[in-house]
Amino acid sequence: MPALRPIFRGSPIVLSSDKEKKHGRGMAGDGGSIGHREARVMLDAFASVGATQFDVTWTTCGGAKDGFRRGVRLADLTRALPSMLDDATRKQRNLIVRPHG
Repeated sequence: MPALRPIFRGSPIVLSSDKEKKHGRGMAGDGGSIGHREARVMLDAFASVGATQFDVTWTTCGGAKDGFRRGVRLADLTRALPSMLDDATRKQRNLIVRPHG
């Protein structure tokens, strides 16, 4: 299954399984945390400039919306993000996180 990798498009975090990726830093056998550290770094960056809540959207590989949660608190998202990423990978979904100030 392809690894999720963060993509910056404006302000949201977009985590996508891009099969066309040919190079980049690997996870060195850390399959249980694919993208987890990078996503946490992005959440920390948003929090450092005042983001306290986030809208979370799941989309299919084709771009169709598959789910949405509004106003997820930073602490809740930080706790849930690893399992959300794993679930998105398993279901071949993209996970988009948009911050609120």
